[in-house]
Amino acid sequence: MSKSKAAFPLVQVPGANFNPGISERTYIAVQAMQSLITSGLYEQIDIPRIAYRYADSMITYNSK
Repeated sequence: MSKSKAAFPLVQVPGANFNPGISERTYIAVQAMQSLITSGLYEQIDIPRIAYRYADSMITYNSK
């Protein structure tokens, strides 16, 4: 997997504190988790692992 990118990148202003925010991978996983939770098909303990697997697949697919 490539270097982690920010989901909402900002231009850094010299001399200002910079917070890159949430990573693209985590942002995608959160969106997937919302669907997995509301579907009711998965155990709660499995949802984060599945969500990050979806995020990794999406990032890999988009990098081609």
